[in-house]
Amino acid sequence: MSLGLSLRHGGDTITVCVSGDIDLRTAAQLEDAFAGQTGGSAATVVVDLTEVEFVDSAGINALLKGQRGAQSHGQAFRISGTRPLVRQVLEMTGVWDLLSGHER
Repeated sequence: MSLGLSLRHGGDTITVCVSGDIDLRTAAQLEDAFAGQTGGSAATVVVDLTEVEFVDSAGINALLKGQRGAQSHGQAFRISGTRPLVRQVLEMTGVWDLLSGHER
């Protein structure tokens, strides 16, 4: 499945809406989208994963790179709207708390 990306601006937040699978074939596309949004005027970057059906290690890496890029520019970064399978993968790999903004 291909990756769909769209942007929503609201106040000081930019939301990157993602659909499809985030995997080895599409991770670079997501990284490019993050690179275009980090360092901008938004204080927060939210990644809406409501329409994401699958994520693999390359996808997780892309999310982590997006988070690091946002943080390096002083922006908050978090994911939202994860489906149960995607959340399970993120929890099993130990990045759920970090990416969802629920760090302990």
